[in-house]
Amino acid sequence: MYAAILIAEEILDAFQREAMADESIQPLIRMVSRIHVVEEARHVRFARDELARQVEAAGPVGLAYARLVIGRAAYSITRRLVNPRAYAAVGIPPAAGVAAARANPHWRATLRWSAQRIAEHLTELGLVAGPGRLLWRRAGLIED
Repeated sequence: MYAAILIAEEILDAFQREAMADESIQPLIRMVSRIHVVEEARHVRFARDELARQVEAAGPVGLAYARLVIGRAAYSITRRLVNPRAYAAVGIPPAAGVAAARANPHWRATLRWSAQRIAEHLTELGLVAGPGRLLWRRAGLIED
């Protein structure tokens, strides 16, 4: 669970950090982003430390299972970052909007950028490997 939470939190944190520094964004949104970044930093640090302890205690079967579950979580999280109704709200058929976004190289680069810190951390812990690594690639979070 810590790994899945970290994936979501660190991807969103990357976007929040950009928003809080962007002068073109409304001050209220920038302030909310800043609060989120500050508050989540403590939670992320705790989750990273706890996850490292759990990896040390896990055996090979547990780690293999965790890699697959974490890969599935990464895939699921990226598929839910943009609600398909957002496309409908601007007159784009949701299926077409989702397909266009997934095929867009800029969006894929943005996903990799947003997940870079957590992907590196989980890779160092040995949690981005095996069949789960394929799910990370299919999610657009890593390249090989």
